[in-house]
Formats: sequence, C-alpha cells, structure tokens
Amino acid sequence: MRKTLILSLFTCFFSIFVFSQSSKDTIKPLLPGKTTLFFRFDNRYSFVSDSLSKVTGFKFGIDYNQRVRIGAGNHRLVSPFEKKMYIDSSGVSIDSVNAVLRMSYIGFFYEYVFMKTKKWEFSIPVQIGYGNSSYDYIYQDRVYKNQKNPVLVFETNIEGHYKVLRYLGIGGGTGLRLMLVKNKEIEENFNSPIYILKIKLFLGEIYKDIFKKKA
Repeated sequence: MRKTLILSLFTCFFSIFVFSQSSKDTIKPLLPGKTTLFFRFDNRYSFVSDSLSKVTGFKFGIDYNQRVRIGAGNHRLVSPFEKKMYIDSSGVSIDSVNAVLRMSYIGFFYEYVFMKTKKWEFSIPVQIGYGNSSYDYIYQDRVYKNQKNPVLVFETNIEGHYKVLRYLGIGGGTGLRLMLVKNKEIEENFNSPIYILKIKLFLGEIYKDIFKKKA
C-alpha cells in the first residue's frame, strides 16, 4: 500500500507540474476553434481503509480542439464496508440492520491532453467534487442515511487509451484521491490511490457516422 501511495503522490505532483506548464499552451485552444460537446462514463477503482472499492460515474462538458476539456460529472463510491445499525423506538432498540458505506459527489474538472496521435491519447484530469458520505440501510421498504455529512474531494490522475478499432479502445491510468473535507462521523479512510481500467466507446465517432449516413 505504501508503494502505491508513493506512486499516486508522484502522479499528483506531476499532474500539478504539467497543469502549470500547460497554462500557456491552453490559451490557444480557448480561442475560437473546433469546439465539441462530449459525454463519457468514468469508472475507477480505489480503496477505503485498505479495502478495494469501485467508483462509478460519468462526465460531460466541452472539448476545445481535442486539447483541453472542462466540464462536470457525478460519481458514486460503493464500498464493501458494512456496519450494524440499531433501530430505536422511544430510546429502546427494537431491531437491527446492516448498513453499507456510501459516498457520492458532483465534481467539476479540467483535463489537459498532453499527447495525442491517431491511435494514442494521454491526459491529466484534475477534479474537485462536493457531496456526502453516509451509512445507508433499508428498513420497512424505506432507505435511510445514517451519519450523513458533506465531503469535499480532490482527485487527479494520469490516464490514456489506445484506439483498437474505429469505435473501440482500451485504456488505463493511476492517480490519487484526497479528502479536503471529510465526514467526521465516519472513521474509515477515503484517501487512496486510484486505478483505472477501461474499455472505451468512441461515442463521437458513432454519432458522426450515423448523421453522415442520414445526410
């Protein structure tokens, strides 16, 4: 775990370095040029107190000249942690349930593409997310959120993909998640390395080909 954390910290500092070095390069893409909208699924793996957890989500935004992307997204962390909760009535425990640890947040991101060829692409996204974490359980067909409090999340990583076919690619990456504001009622550690393994569908290519055929 220590080695992966060191690697993730290196990724974080490298991301900040590239981000600062790219500030001049990103001025041109922000000028009038080729601007497109994009949508993509954004799933990854991380840890919660040394236990593997999955993060699912999506991102959408604006792509400037295939060099700079800005936008927003929504993510949800599903952890393996369960905790027994007691149902009280007038101060007396009448039942117990298993509650599952969850975290969800809305994020705003900046992504810089530092290498792009016909087949390869590598980029560094930086994201700040605001949301909440809680222990969720279902009781009598109702969903309850226990110990729910706001959180502020910082994430950055290096990721890339290889275009295998016109509509299909494979990719991966590594990075770091840091809790800038954590839920003080939940003791589990959400600071973690990030690992990305993905199969990428090029929705833009599919969209263009469909509308070209109709034209």
